[in-house]
Amino acid sequence: MAKLSQLLQQDPAKFKQVTQQISDQLKSAAQSASGPQAQFLTKLSDDFSQASSSGSLASLQPPSGGDEHATVGGHHHHGGGHHGGGASGASGGIESVMSNALAEINQALSGTTASATTNVAAS
Repeated sequence: MAKLSQLLQQDPAKFKQVTQQISDQLKSAAQSASGPQAQFLTKLSDDFSQASSSGSLASLQPPSGGDEHATVGGHHHHGGGHHGGGASGASGGIESVMSNALAEINQALSGTTASATTNVAAS
Protein backbone atom coordinates (compact mmCIF):
# COMPACT_ATOMS: atom_id res chain seq x y z
CA MET A 1 0.00 0.00 0.00
CA ALA A 2 2.85 2.39 0.81
CA LYS A 3 4.31 1.77 -2.63
CA LEU A 4 0.98 2.53 -4.29
CA SER A 5 0.81 5.77 -2.32
CA GLN A 6 4.34 6.61 -3.43
CA LEU A 7 3.46 5.85 -7.05
CA LEU A 8 0.33 8.01 -6.80
CA GLN A 9 2.43 10.95 -5.63
CA GLN A 10 5.20 10.44 -8.19
CA ASP A 11 3.16 9.59 -11.27
CA PRO A 12 -0.65 9.73 -11.00
CA ALA A 13 -1.13 8.56 -14.60
CA LYS A 14 1.03 5.47 -14.00
CA PHE A 15 -0.88 4.86 -10.74
CA LYS A 16 -4.15 4.73 -12.71
CA GLN A 17 -2.62 2.40 -15.30
CA VAL A 18 -1.14 0.01 -12.72
CA THR A 19 -4.27 -0.10 -10.54
CA GLN A 20 -6.40 -0.86 -13.61
CA GLN A 21 -4.05 -3.70 -14.58
CA ILE A 22 -4.26 -5.11 -11.06
CA SER A 23 -8.05 -4.84 -11.21
CA ASP A 24 -8.11 -6.73 -14.52
CA GLN A 25 -5.87 -9.49 -13.13
CA LEU A 26 -8.02 -9.82 -10.01
CA LYS A 27 -11.15 -10.00 -12.14
CA SER A 28 -9.75 -12.83 -14.22
CA ALA A 29 -8.59 -14.64 -11.04
CA ALA A 30 -12.13 -14.21 -9.64
CA GLN A 31 -13.59 -15.87 -12.73
CA SER A 32 -11.53 -18.99 -12.08
CA ALA A 33 -12.33 -19.02 -8.34
CA SER A 34 -15.61 -19.91 -6.67
CA GLY A 35 -17.64 -19.14 -3.56
CA PRO A 36 -16.34 -16.65 -1.01
CA GLN A 37 -12.97 -16.48 -2.72
CA ALA A 38 -14.56 -15.35 -5.98
CA GLN A 39 -16.59 -12.73 -4.08
CA PHE A 40 -13.45 -11.48 -2.30
CA LEU A 41 -11.48 -11.23 -5.56
CA THR A 42 -14.35 -9.47 -7.32
CA LYS A 43 -14.64 -6.94 -4.48
CA LEU A 44 -10.87 -6.37 -4.55
CA SER A 45 -10.98 -5.96 -8.33
CA ASP A 46 -13.78 -3.39 -7.96
CA ASP A 47 -11.77 -1.54 -5.29
CA PHE A 48 -8.71 -1.33 -7.56
CA SER A 49 -10.88 -0.25 -10.48
CA GLN A 50 -12.37 2.49 -8.30
CA ALA A 51 -8.86 3.58 -7.27
CA SER A 52 -7.85 3.69 -10.92
CA SER A 53 -10.80 5.79 -12.05
CA SER A 54 -10.71 8.14 -9.05
CA GLY A 55 -6.92 8.45 -8.88
CA SER A 56 -7.23 7.96 -5.12
CA LEU A 57 -6.33 5.28 -2.59
CA ALA A 58 -9.58 5.84 -0.65
CA SER A 59 -11.30 2.73 -2.02
CA LEU A 60 -8.33 0.57 -1.01
CA GLN A 61 -8.27 1.68 2.63
CA PRO A 62 -9.87 -0.57 5.23
CA PRO A 63 -13.14 0.83 6.59
CA SER A 64 -12.61 3.33 9.38
CA GLY A 65 -13.59 2.33 12.88
CA GLY A 66 -10.74 -0.12 13.37
CA ASP A 67 -12.88 -3.24 12.95
CA GLU A 68 -10.11 -4.85 10.90
CA HIS A 69 -7.79 -4.97 13.89
CA ALA A 70 -10.25 -5.67 16.67
CA THR A 71 -8.64 -7.88 19.27
CA VAL A 72 -10.14 -10.14 21.87
CA GLY A 73 -8.49 -9.69 25.24
CA GLY A 74 -5.48 -8.16 23.55
CA HIS A 75 -4.74 -11.23 21.44
CA HIS A 76 -5.39 -12.07 17.85
CA HIS A 77 -6.79 -15.55 17.52
CA HIS A 78 -6.09 -17.20 14.22
CA GLY A 79 -7.16 -20.70 13.32
CA GLY A 80 -4.48 -23.25 12.55
CA GLY A 81 -3.00 -23.15 9.09
CA HIS A 82 -4.48 -21.62 5.99
CA HIS A 83 -8.02 -21.85 4.71
CA GLY A 84 -8.20 -23.99 1.70
CA GLY A 85 -8.41 -27.59 0.84
CA GLY A 86 -9.81 -27.69 -2.67
CA ALA A 87 -9.28 -23.96 -3.22
CA SER A 88 -5.50 -24.24 -3.29
CA GLY A 89 -5.36 -23.65 -7.03
CA ALA A 90 -7.36 -20.45 -6.66
CA SER A 91 -5.32 -19.19 -3.71
CA GLY A 92 -2.23 -19.75 -5.83
CA GLY A 93 -3.96 -17.44 -8.28
CA ILE A 94 -4.25 -14.74 -5.62
CA GLU A 95 -0.57 -15.03 -4.74
CA SER A 96 0.34 -14.87 -8.40
CA VAL A 97 -1.83 -11.78 -9.01
CA MET A 98 -0.45 -10.03 -5.94
CA SER A 99 3.16 -10.80 -6.81
CA ASN A 100 2.56 -9.57 -10.38
CA ALA A 101 0.90 -6.46 -8.96
CA LEU A 102 3.86 -5.77 -6.68
CA ALA A 103 6.26 -6.29 -9.58
CA GLU A 104 4.28 -3.80 -11.69
CA ILE A 105 4.26 -1.22 -8.89
CA ASN A 106 8.01 -1.65 -8.31
CA GLN A 107 8.63 -1.42 -12.03
CA ALA A 108 6.55 1.77 -12.25
CA LEU A 109 8.38 3.27 -9.27
CA SER A 110 11.79 2.45 -10.67
CA GLY A 111 10.81 4.24 -13.86
CA THR A 112 11.49 1.33 -16.16
CA THR A 113 8.99 1.23 -18.94
CA ALA A 114 9.54 -2.40 -19.91
CA SER A 115 5.91 -2.72 -20.83
CA ALA A 116 3.95 -4.05 -17.87
CA THR A 117 1.22 -5.05 -20.31
CA THR A 118 3.29 -8.00 -21.50
CA ASN A 119 2.97 -9.49 -18.00
CA VAL A 120 -0.80 -9.20 -18.22
CA ALA A 121 -0.93 -10.81 -21.65
CA ALA A 122 1.26 -13.69 -20.53
CA SER A 123 -0.77 -14.47 -17.42
